[in-house]
Amino acid sequence: MKSQFQFPFKKVLIAFILLFHFTVGYSQSLFFMGDKSYPSTGKFSFNSDSYFTKVEFLIAKGNGKGYIAISRNNSSSLRIEGKLIIYLDDGTVITCIDRKKYDHVNGIATTVYHLTNEELNKMQRSNINSIRYSVKCTTCISSTAEGNYAEANKSSGSGYREQARVNVPSLIWALYN
Repeated sequence: MKSQFQFPFKKVLIAFILLFHFTVGYSQSLFFMGDKSYPSTGKFSFNSDSYFTKVEFLIAKGNGKGYIAISRNNSSSLRIEGKLIIYLDDGTVITCIDRKKYDHVNGIATTVYHLTNEELNKMQRSNINSIRYSVKCTTCISSTAEGNYAEANKSSGSGYREQARVNVPSLIWALYN
């Protein structure tokens, strides 16, 4: 005798897939500055030549402004300061002024730079080629980690270890649309 009740596997599976897609695919990342939060891209990193440090970037929006944050694992006496220079693929150079917005939590130094709407539009039209920044020691006379660094947005590896270039224009487009 066959049961009258049949469990609707297809409907449950489709509902689960749709729920997962909308929850994960369209969730908004947030960036926290002080006691405020701002919608942001997720963190992204370029293929660094350094094996000892992890550098991550994100782009955020709020109060009619854009922001780019750079984070790097450091000792507590080091921070990212000075100009941040963004080189785009089309040859455009964007220079961000240090506005002294620093943070250091759990061994990670973060500095936030402002981006104008014009700069964000340029970054939507042309991908980031590389970003140059400086690391300074705040409590010592000198440190071997002090200096100027650059992170290049380039493909690397092969096979399953291959990492493609980060498509920053699509990240900015998704944040603002």
